[in-house]
This record gives sequence, C-alpha cells and structure tokens, in this order.
Amino acid sequence: MFEDARGLSVELIRDILNAVHLEDDYSTLYSTIYDLNQNLIYLYFFHNYQEVVVFDLAEEFQKGYHSYVLADLFPEIEDYREWAGPELNRLAEIRASYQEVIIDPGVFDPYLGDYRGPADMDMAFSYYSIGYERGELVLKLKPDKAWLKLTPTSENTLYHASTFDVIEILLLEGENGEANQFTYRDGSGDYTFIRIEDQPAEKAEEPEVENLFGELIEKLDRFTGTYTFKFLSIILILLILQIVISYLRSLLE
Repeated sequence: MFEDARGLSVELIRDILNAVHLEDDYSTLYSTIYDLNQNLIYLYFFHNYQEVVVFDLAEEFQKGYHSYVLADLFPEIEDYREWAGPELNRLAEIRASYQEVIIDPGVFDPYLGDYRGPADMDMAFSYYSIGYERGELVLKLKPDKAWLKLTPTSENTLYHASTFDVIEILLLEGENGEANQFTYRDGSGDYTFIRIEDQPAEKAEEPEVENLFGELIEKLDRFTGTYTFKFLSIILILLILQIVISYLRSLLE
C-alpha cells in the first residue's frame, strides 16, 4: 500500500491500519496516527475506522493533567460491548469481593520507596516501588513505567485488579519495627519484598568476573520481559527488514 501510494496522508495511514487490524480474541483496541507537523493525534477505537476523534495537542496541554476513557469518546459500539462484556463483568466481581475503605494517605507514607523481590520469583522488572502518582497510591514496576493502582482494604492491606493480574499487598514491619517490607501475592504464590535501602550490605570485596557476567545475564533476562525491550526489538526488526529490501532492490536494478 505504501508502494502504490502517491503521497503520505492521514487517509492512507488509516487504510493501512485498517488492513492490518486484528479481531476476535486479540482484537485491536485502538489505533493512532500522529501528525507531527500539525501536532494532531487521530484516534480510532476498536478497529472502527469510520469514526475518528482528533486531539489538538496545544489545546490538550492547556488543560493540564487529565485523562479519558476511550470507549466514552465514541458512539456506542455494540461489537466492543459484546467483546469486552465478559471481562468487565469478571473484574467487577473481583473488585466487589474486596471491602474497600477510605484511609488517610499519610498512613502509607512510611512504606513509600523501592523494594526488591526474592531471587526465586520470576520478575520481569528489576525492582518495585510504592509511591503516589496524581494523588493515587500505585505500585510501580521498574525500570518500565508500569503503574498499578493500589486500593486499600485496611491500614496494611491493598489490592490491584486488572485484566492482566490480581495482586494483594500486605504491608509488614521488620524486626526493628520499621516499615520496610511487604508480602506480594498473585496467582503464583506469596513473595516477600524488602526495601532496598534496608537490605544488609554485603562485605566489600573485589567483584569476580564470573559474578559480574552472571549479574549481567540476569539483568538482560529481566529486561527482555519488559515492554521497552519488545518495542525496541520490533523497531530493530523493521530496520533490518528495510535494509534487506533496499539491498534486494539494488540487485534487481
């Protein structure tokens, strides 16, 4: 479609997005076109390319921090409601099973900070962090910017429920009475996270080459599970493919 095009346009990119969208279990939820010259974003929802919402970035920036529910920006899309209904109902049932409470945010201040999980936990991220973002208590998965909203059920218990996972957090005090650890529970089991700055320091020794190599492999293994790695991999594959195509064209010419 690019080769047959006489020039770039929003309509061309829209048609290409339409041509490659997915349906059924792994449906394309939304598509975006970024016009960098005009500072406009064209948004299409649930592979419906007949309806579009256009964002003017200059206007959006003037509004300060704000967010939208994508489905509310578009007319009723019956296919989307039918597709999303079972999952939305499942999440509603999970959230209804928890007794949510309103607690003074200051109660959780002693627990704010970075934590590291146990070695036997399959972690795609180097460490987790409890903090506030836009006034909401969240569990941050680092180094990626994945923020999971935490909802209190008591002064030391919180939970997160989303399409991807259901997580329960039990805040604990260490032996010294300080708020420096928590229990992380998901479908695979319970794991204890310790505040990084409170972990006992190891003796200062000259690092062995073998240990450094092992740590490097471990960090690379964790990084391969992040969305950043997946995004960079896609970009690299596309660049290599472009080089190969250009080389083959030069041979044909």
